[in-house]
Order: sequence, then C-alpha cells, then structure tokens
Amino acid sequence: MARGSLVEAGVDARFLWDEKSERLLGHSILVTGAEVSKMSGDTLGFYINDSGTDPPGAGRFVPAALFRQAWEGLGLTRSFVEVHR
Repeated sequence: MARGSLVEAGVDARFLWDEKSERLLGHSILVTGAEVSKMSGDTLGFYINDSGTDPPGAGRFVPAALFRQAWEGLGLTRSFVEVHR
C-alpha cells in the first residue's frame, strides 16, 4: 500500500459482519489503506472496501485485531493490485 498498490484479501466475513454462523463465510475485500500510530509505529487498523455490507462499506475502518481474526480465518490469502494512473 505504501507504493500506491491496493491489497485484495480473502477473509472469513463472520468476523467483519458479526455473524453467528458455524460455517466459514469466505469473502474478498479490498484493503485501501492502513492507519499507523505515529508514536509507536504499530498498525492500528485498515481501511477496506467491503461489497458484502448494506450499504456497501467503502472506506470502513477495521481495527487491526479484528482484521487479523478475519484474515487468519481464511488462511491469510492476499493479492496485490497495481494501480496505474
């Protein structure tokens, strides 16, 4: 993301949508940015575009711990998207 790339991440949407389902809810989201602490350098969370919410969650902030749960739930899959302008 620091180079202007976007990241597509596979997640278990149960964590992002607060679903109580027993089934894995595989879903793809677009990570558009990250928020980093100026004091510690720790990643505080990520901004995502999530087509699975109503209304669609463009620019939604997800805390780092919640993002990690959702991402680990689907096996830490990701793709990088290069944006050319």
